[in-house]
Amino acid sequence: MKKELQLIGQYTRKVFWKLWVLIVEGVLVLTDVVERLWGTWILPRTWVKIAIGFSALLVAQYLAYRNTRIQAEAELAQARGRIRALETSWFDEEQVRMARARLEGLSNEARSLFTVLLQHAPLDRGGFVNESHMNEQDFDRCLNEAYATGFLERYREGPAQFWRVRRPYVEALRKILFPPPSS
Repeated sequence: MKKELQLIGQYTRKVFWKLWVLIVEGVLVLTDVVERLWGTWILPRTWVKIAIGFSALLVAQYLAYRNTRIQAEAELAQARGRIRALETSWFDEEQVRMARARLEGLSNEARSLFTVLLQHAPLDRGGFVNESHMNEQDFDRCLNEAYATGFLERYREGPAQFWRVRRPYVEALRKILFPPPSS
């Protein structure tokens, strides 16, 4: 409730500031210029004064609303930028460092299994062997080596057994195995 009252107070101050600027800078200066050009005093009727005041109030409200919206959109864009910065936070970078450390001791063939899974996952054993272009013995050795990192996940779907990279490590491994081209 207190925040709402503060918001209403700020909006009212903005409206009256805009109204003051419109009346003093717009209407009174324009009236003074016209009076000097014509060499006479302008004495409008009461309903004209009320209509001018009401019109100025409407324009002041619109200007205050527009400025408030522009300010709110700028704050929202700034907040979204901070959120995006947090999405790629130290956690992601720490995960990449950890993944890099685990991949360091692996053979190139075992690393290639991660590349295959990131490109074609999930794969059953037959598809995995075919995509890796290895014989059965080398494939089993490399698969055990890659599985020891904790990045691979084996699951069953009906009678078939499938392999994929665990979800938390997919992006970290993509950053390592498929680095963006340097400009």
